[in-house]
Parts: sequence; structure tokens; C-alpha cells
Amino acid sequence: PGAMRRVDCAVPHMFEVTSIVDITADYGPDVVPPDQQGWQDIATKRCADGAMAYLGDTLDPNGKYTVGALKPTDEQWHEGDRKLRCGLEHVTAAGTLTKTVGSARGQDQSNVHEPGTCFGLVDNAPADPVDCSTAHPYEVVGNVDLGPVFPAEAPNPTQQGERLAELCEQVANQYTGGVDLAA
Repeated sequence: PGAMRRVDCAVPHMFEVTSIVDITADYGPDVVPPDQQGWQDIATKRCADGAMAYLGDTLDPNGKYTVGALKPTDEQWHEGDRKLRCGLEHVTAAGTLTKTVGSARGQDQSNVHEPGTCFGLVDNAPADPVDCSTAHPYEVVGNVDLGPVFPAEAPNPTQQGERLAELCEQVANQYTGGVDLAA
């Protein structure tokens, strides 16, 4: 919090404040600051509702935004400051905080990456983007929107998989210029 400064959401930023929560009633003047896990628990319990309201009651649990909080520094805590700046941040699969541009309110929350983005692995799962000139197991070749394919309701995973296999093959063929990826 000592290094934070207000910026317009149109410029790259790391955190978007959605509400300010005072936890004085829960943590009096003689209580030591919570540990890291304690802060995470407080942020989850006290900041999620404000973030949901800010976004219009929609927060994709698998999307690019995570609820977080800027907590008082130890010095501020010992001076009696018990206010959390609750907000939204974009944290990658490997736990790296990344910059976003534009307000989270009204944005597509899908964790979508541009074609040509490459990913490494952590524990056999895709991790943070890596330079595509290095060895990598995944590369985004395009994005598909299943909304027009299933306009009425969300499809079950089998239906999604079948349509994605077909649509993604078309996108991959366009991206690679028709190279036979099966070979």
C-alpha cells in the first residue's frame, strides 16, 4: 500500500479497487496482523461480495480476475489502520500478478490469450506464458466462441468437447497454413 498510487484504468495496472472494507470490529488495537494465509482468508470472506457487486454479480471463478486485497502495512496496522482496499487482480496459473488494461467492469472475464502465446508447464499443467523461441508444450493458435454455437444454454462438457475439436481443428489449420499436425 505504501507504493500504490491511483491511475486511470485505461493505463496498464496491477489492481482495481472495488470497495474499502474496515475490519476494526474484528481486529482490535492489540491484535497482531494476520499471517499471509490469514490475509487471504480475510480477503476471500470480506472482499468477494463487493467485487461481485462491482462487476454486476458475475465473477467467472475460472476467469482472468481474482479477488484480492491491499492490506495495511505493519506500520499502518500498529497505528490502528484496519482498512482493506478490496479489488480485482489478474493472477496467472503460476501465481504471477500481471498488468491489465481497462476496467474489469464490463470486460470479458475469460482467461483468453492471443494467438502466438506460448505456455510452459508446471506440475503437468499449463503455466505462465513463455517466449515462443524457447521449448514449450502449448501454443495458442486461435480462439473460438461457443456462444453462437450454443445460444440457448450452456452445453455439457461432452458437447463442448465435440464442437471444440471441430472448430479448433479449423483454427489450427488456418494458423499453420494447412500443415498436417497429425503427422
